[in-house]
Amino acid sequence: MSKPENDLQVTIRMPSSLKKSIDDFTENADITSMEFIRRAITEKLIRETNSSNKTKIEYMDKDIFKKYLLEAIKCDEEIRREIKLIE
Repeated sequence: MSKPENDLQVTIRMPSSLKKSIDDFTENADITSMEFIRRAITEKLIRETNSSNKTKIEYMDKDIFKKYLLEAIKCDEEIRREIKLIE
């Protein structure tokens, strides 16, 4: 016999105002408040997983930054024009 899809129960605490907002929203949305919360959690997990894969922050030290900055100034015509406007 297979387990039902929703076989685990979790209790969460939230401000009553948040629960009321969820209930108010779902009242006319043809969805239960619990389904709304499940979907919200799922969406957040997907978003966080995708963003952590794409936005891995890499830091560089001052010397590497200086090297890239000088290269951009020397090679990028648009940057060179912008610098002339500043001077």
